[in-house]
Amino acid sequence: MRSMVLACELSRRGHDVTFASLKGSLELLPLQSDDSAYGGINKIELEEAELTDTKALKAKSTKGAYDLAFVDGPHLSEKYEESLTSISKSLAVLDDAPSRKHMAKILIDPAFGRRPVEYKDLLPHDASILTGARFAALRPEFLDMRPKSLARRGKTKAAARESKHIVIHFGLTDSNNLTCKILEALKLVEIPIETTVVIGQVNAHRAEIEQASSLLKQKAQVLIGHKDMASLLRDCDLVIGIPGNSAWERCCMGVPSFHVGANSVQESINKNMAGIGAILDLGSHETLSPDAVAKEITRHFTDELLLVTMSQSAALLCDGNGAGRIVEHLESIN
Repeated sequence: MRSMVLACELSRRGHDVTFASLKGSLELLPLQSDDSAYGGINKIELEEAELTDTKALKAKSTKGAYDLAFVDGPHLSEKYEESLTSISKSLAVLDDAPSRKHMAKILIDPAFGRRPVEYKDLLPHDASILTGARFAALRPEFLDMRPKSLARRGKTKAAARESKHIVIHFGLTDSNNLTCKILEALKLVEIPIETTVVIGQVNAHRAEIEQASSLLKQKAQVLIGHKDMASLLRDCDLVIGIPGNSAWERCCMGVPSFHVGANSVQESINKNMAGIGAILDLGSHETLSPDAVAKEITRHFTDELLLVTMSQSAALLCDGNGAGRIVEHLESIN
């Protein structure tokens, strides 16, 4: 999604953009059916065998070469990046952790707390390194709805809403089925709560999640492949999920969040965000306790100031202008 957001921003500024991805993956993107912003992008769908084959990209290029190749994918190796230099004048890469080497001259890692020095030995010496949530690439609707979402939050306004609205969102796949663990916690919460569960079309636990949601004593719904997260975030009081691009969407909207860490990288990001009060860190998925989660939900909805403070801290992390900052940097050096 973040790559498509950058593709859209480049296209909006008059650049010729080709978006290459695995066949079928574009159908998973939560894009509005009437969203013409993505219509001007040349889309290439690759078979799995073509994913690391630059010959396929070259053959499908209208000019036979590119001015810039932008890579996003942990399966794409340094060797693959090197092969891209034969069909592209410049190379940029999106990454989530300083754990592997790159050939790129531009690197973007939007994780909060990430420092450029962490990539110093993993990139060419003259590479540009853009780190931190101010470089999170978000769809424009989050920036557009940010003022209304921020205005909605506040101690008096929040307290005036008798029923609270919680969104549970653990990404497209949720391989650890954390959604059901949170639903177990909600069974223990007595205060009035409406629950919306958002899952991807490829979630293998769909039937179990729908069953668990139906057993909640209070109102609940399951949305599959939901395409309007901005409106949903604007109107909710709390999100429970994991870090990633969706976390920066929540920060942009000033939505209080509880985070679970599904791996060591996520656990590190959660600690950094919790350190400035932008989220509540629920710890590792391995030690997640429904009883502890239920107590934190009750505590935060009982003391509204906790959520107000979290909202304010989150909103300071990400203002929704990250895609524009990245593209401006690309244009300044190419």
